[in-house]
Amino acid sequence: MAMSELKQKLLIYALASIGYPDAAYNPVTDRVNVQADNDRMSAINNAGDIGFGIEYSYLSTNTIRPLVDAVNESFNAWERANVVPFEDLKQFRVLAEYNNILLAARDDTELGRGFHFVTWRYNNDRTGLDNGFYTEDYKAAKENFATRSGLISNNKLFTQEQAAEIKAAIEYCIENNSDLTYAAENELSTIAAQLHTAYPAVETQEAKESNTVVTEPVETIASDNEPQSDKYSQLMERINKNLSDYHEQLEGFGSYELIDMASKIAAMEDAHRYLSKYHNLYEHELEYLLEFHNPLEVLADEWQERSIDLSDMSFSMNRIFQNSDILLQHYPVLHDLDAPIDTILRRYMDIDLELYLGKIAEKVIIHHPNDWKLDMKHLTEVAKSGDSEERRLIWHVCSHGTHLKTECDVFIKDTEPFSSMTDYRQADRDMFGFYIEVTGITEKGIVKGNVFEVGDYAEFAKHIRAVSEPLESLTLIYSGQGSENAGKTVTVSRKEYDNDRHRLMSQSGNVAELVYHPKDKVRFAGVIIKERAKRMAFPLGSTRELLRKVADKLAEVRNPSKTTDKSTETPKPKTLAEKMQAAGEKVKAQDEQQKNIIPHKREERE
Repeated sequence: MAMSELKQKLLIYALASIGYPDAAYNPVTDRVNVQADNDRMSAINNAGDIGFGIEYSYLSTNTIRPLVDAVNESFNAWERANVVPFEDLKQFRVLAEYNNILLAARDDTELGRGFHFVTWRYNNDRTGLDNGFYTEDYKAAKENFATRSGLISNNKLFTQEQAAEIKAAIEYCIENNSDLTYAAENELSTIAAQLHTAYPAVETQEAKESNTVVTEPVETIASDNEPQSDKYSQLMERINKNLSDYHEQLEGFGSYELIDMASKIAAMEDAHRYLSKYHNLYEHELEYLLEFHNPLEVLADEWQERSIDLSDMSFSMNRIFQNSDILLQHYPVLHDLDAPIDTILRRYMDIDLELYLGKIAEKVIIHHPNDWKLDMKHLTEVAKSGDSEERRLIWHVCSHGTHLKTECDVFIKDTEPFSSMTDYRQADRDMFGFYIEVTGITEKGIVKGNVFEVGDYAEFAKHIRAVSEPLESLTLIYSGQGSENAGKTVTVSRKEYDNDRHRLMSQSGNVAELVYHPKDKVRFAGVIIKERAKRMAFPLGSTRELLRKVADKLAEVRNPSKTTDKSTETPKPKTLAEKMQAAGEKVKAQDEQQKNIIPHKREERE
């Protein structure tokens, strides 16, 4: 039986890890040669037998034999193993299980590696796994499984540090105790050799401290690169800056806000510690993470989903690389940020939307205050929806009410959402605009989400007009009530819709949903991705800062006299008669203002 491709890759990677990067499979002999095109060098067949030249007998016996045995044992265990019984861990197989502890492995040969081993503990109701121990060392994985499961008592084993101390003491005794008999010295030398075999890291540590060369590889971060490669150094520099910037942004937050943000703060710290100390980064992983403006936040956000134990962050890293294309659409990527990041605009993450947007609506709206109630009802509905596109919206609010529209619809020209956001009172000085990303709803019914400022609204409306994609067609989804198109889904061109709108929207049935389709879908997708990337690069802001900025802008727009230079202010009335006269003038002015207000009829919502 020929050697399987998986075993070939495992042997080649294992040989490369001990200093033989040219190992290769020879299909003619069905053997893996330790050195490519050199049959006199040790060669390994499918059964694990080693054929070797005379000069390599010591190498084969003492170095390659243990390696081949470990590869064969782990490969055979993998072939017999079942898949881990959890959907997000299907890439792992269970090699052994005892006393609620699993020993599992994942095939990383497609990444140019070997098996990735892990030991886990079942949670109390066996609905998940936690407290992972991760390694590429099969021997270390087995030892961890044996001790965690109770097959071997920890008290019968030495730690690496203990073994190093014992070995050092033995060698000191042999070197300095002249009273030792030959038999005693020989016995101590045997024990020291056993410690070296059982705890190979002891020798590695001693060699590192004495600056000697060690043939056994020392695992390092970015292990398929130089430990301090340019890419690794760039990533460390970037996540250090990400964390430093985050700390600076937190300085403007109040104590209660910081308490609410505790999980995110902890996730950022955990992600930084994990990336900088624990995770072995492959070359392609370094390249991918370096695409992000803030790779630390990418990992921290994923980590918040399963922050059980720091060792489990490996899952978060796996999910990031598995969902690489999706994440590139949701976080700022360096090549998308072709203009300087606007450091004036802010983003407000994971806030109570009803509380804070409600306060803004209360401050800003003078006419049609019921608009906000309708908006909040819609936000609650999309919070319960699984559609991520429905959860991304644009909201504007001014003295005459609000509009709330789906982001994707706003960036398609000649649609009702596009018109609402670009034509409706867009030049009003008390118009405020925000991107809203609804993230979910709590058990207590609190709708949570992220809010992003858009800045000067008139300029924002111009931007929408400039980058939006023309409308090509529309899909009308009719309700199931009795009519010509009841329960049907009909797609029509933009021209057909314009020419026959009344029949399509009224006579043919009740339209439950209207879906807009852009002319150039690829360009449109690029516009949406870039918009999201830009706003995710905004510095964090506190909700207190958000409310203050709205209040300051309103004071500037609606009460300019209160924000003028104090040297030009009208002196305050001092006597009772002066106060009475001033009050009368104020009432008269308010009456005149009310007479001049033109009643506004808000467009009917769909």
